[in-house]
Amino acid sequence: MSISVIVSFHERSNSNAFISELPYLNPNSYGEPFGAYLVLGKPHLIVDIYSIQEANKALVKGKQLFLILNAVQATYYAIQNGDQLLLEPVKEIYSSDKIELVPKSVNDFKIISETATLIEDIFLDQIRIVKEGMVLLLWVKSNVYVCLTVKTVQPILDNEAVFKLSNNSFPDMSLEFYEDKLPDLPKKEDLNEIVNYGRVVKCEDMFTWQIEFIEKHFTKYLYLKVQWVQEDLKY
Repeated sequence: MSISVIVSFHERSNSNAFISELPYLNPNSYGEPFGAYLVLGKPHLIVDIYSIQEANKALVKGKQLFLILNAVQATYYAIQNGDQLLLEPVKEIYSSDKIELVPKSVNDFKIISETATLIEDIFLDQIRIVKEGMVLLLWVKSNVYVCLTVKTVQPILDNEAVFKLSNNSFPDMSLEFYEDKLPDLPKKEDLNEIVNYGRVVKCEDMFTWQIEFIEKHFTKYLYLKVQWVQEDLKY
C-alpha cells in the first residue's frame, strides 16, 4: 500500500527517516522500525523508516503523516520542506555482505582517506539499506559527512534490487577513481574547448564545476574552481 506523506526535516547526524503525526522530532525520539520504502519519482532513493508515536495506528485511521528526513540528504535529492511524496514499500529485500562504494567528489575522497578506520567502525551504525546507484551520506563527525555512490552490491542481481547489509558486511571503497593527479586549473578562454570533450555539471556551490570526460568507455572527472559566475560561462 502506498503512503502519502508531507516532508519535514531533522538535523541529526544520520540519514535515518522517521514517520510521525508531528512534523518534528523530540530529542529522545528514536522510533521503532517501520520498513524500507521507495520514494516514487526518486529512483535511487530508498528510505529506512522508523515509526514515531504509533504512526501505524495513525495510518490505519487515515491521518496525515509526516516523513522527517535529514535536511542535507533531502536537499541532495531536490526534496524541499513541505513537499508531498508518495512512498511504496519495498516488496523484497535481499541480504548482502559486500558493497563497493565510490566517493562523489575529491573532497569526499580526502575525508575518506583521513578517516578510513573510523568509517569502517561506524558505517553499519548509520547505513543498512542500499541499492545500486544509491547515494549515501555518512556522517564521520557531527558536522562532517561524505557522499558515496553504491557502485555494486553482492550478490549481483537486478540493478533495481534492494539489499540489507548484514552485521558482517564489508564496505569496499573504490578510491582508485581519484588516484590520477588532477590537471591544473584551465584558463577561462580554454573552457569552451574543454567542454567539447564532455559536459559541464553544476556542483554544490556556484564556483565549483564538474566536467565529465568520456574516454575509452570510462569516465574521468575534473573538478574546477572557477572564478567567474554562471552567467559568464559559454557552452
